[in-house]
Amino acid sequence: MLLRIDGEKVLLMVVVVSLVFLVGQAQARLDVCRSMGQKTLSCVLQLN
Repeated sequence: MLLRIDGEKVLLMVVVVSLVFLVGQAQARLDVCRSMGQKTLSCVLQLN
């Protein structure tokens, strides 16, 4: 029996997975910034 998957459900799953990934990345950056003693938002948002 095949499962029907709606386009909306696929889109929702992609959004949820992306948000979880981004939150994980932000948490990792926050840990790095804390270890450097910088607790500013600009430190967390740096891409490098």
